[in-house]
Amino acid sequence: MESISYITCTHNKELLNKCLLPTLRLDQDDELIIVENPESIAIGYNFGIEKAQNKIKCFIHHDLIITNSSLLRMQLIAYCTEDIGMVGVIGSITDTVPWWEGKTIGSALESRMGLIYFSEGKEFCETLDGILLATCQDVEFDETIPGFHLYDQDICTQMNKKGLRNFCMSNGYRIGMHYTFGNTNVELIDGYNLAKEAYNQKWGKQ
Repeated sequence: MESISYITCTHNKELLNKCLLPTLRLDQDDELIIVENPESIAIGYNFGIEKAQNKIKCFIHHDLIITNSSLLRMQLIAYCTEDIGMVGVIGSITDTVPWWEGKTIGSALESRMGLIYFSEGKEFCETLDGILLATCQDVEFDETIPGFHLYDQDICTQMNKKGLRNFCMSNGYRIGMHYTFGNTNVELIDGYNLAKEAYNQKWGKQ
């Protein structure tokens, strides 16, 4: 049976201990790699990749409360295949920055906005939100993207450029609840514009 390496970054152990840690159920050979206080999420995830023992790697936010580990695991094993790039639960079928201003798909549940249901999912897409990303590909997050934003769109674009399609799973809102109260206005999100500038410069976007 396939095993999964879950990788998370945290600057808040209290939140990790409240959300992800007590709710993610690991099967026998699964592992959870916790990277504390990385300078950026790209640096943290790359450190986790070096430590990971399993082919399937799931990059997961520390403030995600898992409500159905079996459903999550079943879908990761089903869709993290050699012909698929990144797998997630919510995103866009258009290459739009930020992704939620594009043609959105998938679903999620969060403390800030409640149920977000764009579509059932289970379809290919351009980009995915970083709340949960998974793959069996050999990947490296771009450490020139600073901070904690747009690493998700960058890694999805990397997959697209390799000729691999990204995939939005179904039932994202049944898998977990994102415990967040952050601002949804990108102009007010700390570090977002710096990350966007680096992303746009890399990919030649305006």
